[in-house]
Amino acid sequence: MEARGERLFGVRLDSGDIADLSRKARKMLDDAGLHDVKIMASNQLDEYLVKNLLEQGAPVDAFGIGTRLVTGLDDAALDGVYKLTMFGGKPRLKIPETHEKIILPGIRTYSGALMTLATFVRTVSHCLDSHADGVG
Repeated sequence: MEARGERLFGVRLDSGDIADLSRKARKMLDDAGLHDVKIMASNQLDEYLVKNLLEQGAPVDAFGIGTRLVTGLDDAALDGVYKLTMFGGKPRLKIPETHEKIILPGIRTYSGALMTLATFVRTVSHCLDSHADGVG
């Protein structure tokens, strides 16, 4: 990266044991001489989880708090995931841990399928630049 004039700013941890993964990531980064690279944690975090991570000594530099910041625990919230499939005019593909989570690259649009007004069935992903549609 640095040979291309680019520099890694940070890494994001958004699933699994954040405390353990952040320690492993910090060690890998430090061993590679990347002491300035930041570690960010996200994934349903709230003030209690952040406090717990800090008490465990997790080397996290920033926390992404979204859903629980703007909703109360008694209010329903829709947990969703946004997949980047196109950036800078080039298709992008994230290689997930399981094949069920693969979203084909390209420009996409999404629509919901309802059985009744009160029953949400699924989200359908449509690839605009090909005829390949997938169900997510």
